[in-house]
Amino acid sequence: MRLGFVVKPLARPELRSHDSRRWQNSPHLSVSLAYLRDVFTYLAEARIAMYRISSELAPYATHPDMPQFHRQVEQCAAELAQLGVIARSLDLRLSFHPAQHVVLNAPGPGNPQVSIDQFSILPLPGAIGNVYNGGSIGWGANIGDARPGIGNTIDLSNDHPISFEWPSGKPGLEASPTNASLRLFGASGRRIECATCHLVHNPSIEPFLAMSNTQSLMCRACHIK
Repeated sequence: MRLGFVVKPLARPELRSHDSRRWQNSPHLSVSLAYLRDVFTYLAEARIAMYRISSELAPYATHPDMPQFHRQVEQCAAELAQLGVIARSLDLRLSFHPAQHVVLNAPGPGNPQVSIDQFSILPLPGAIGNVYNGGSIGWGANIGDARPGIGNTIDLSNDHPISFEWPSGKPGLEASPTNASLRLFGASGRRIECATCHLVHNPSIEPFLAMSNTQSLMCRACHIK
């Protein structure tokens, strides 16, 4: 198990997680990366091995009216690669959540494009990056034609609902998961969440599944077919 924290190193308030200056002061990803190197140093000193990077690492990178900020990732390619080498050398596990306005199933024409723009500007590895990179792990199968140069159609028809109580006595469902690898959560102990079916830090069963779904074994642990 790895313990870590999100964005702000509260034990070291002088450390900054990203360049938070307003656009008038020309903030830049390069400044954020310099701050992040200092955070990495602190993580190593404190023996903290998990850290979630700020969602605002590349300031205004997808703002539609500020094209001067759109090429930050390209401009900082060398610095990003160097920081990746440092993270690997320190055996850090890093996560990155897109900004709060990224909602792939946003209703209304044109609304999902805001989220898609975030992914295209910040082509990160892992579940986010594979939206576009076509990897075997990630959300690529779930968003239809939402890829640069192809379209912006969001298709969540094969997604599983989460954050609800297991229905009692519902036809077609077991009384509870028949495999102990599928956990339920909440005060009732019967709430289905992402972690019911996924182990996000264990890629051994793609895509980060809690158990094998060969011949629909995982599906059939809950659904009577």
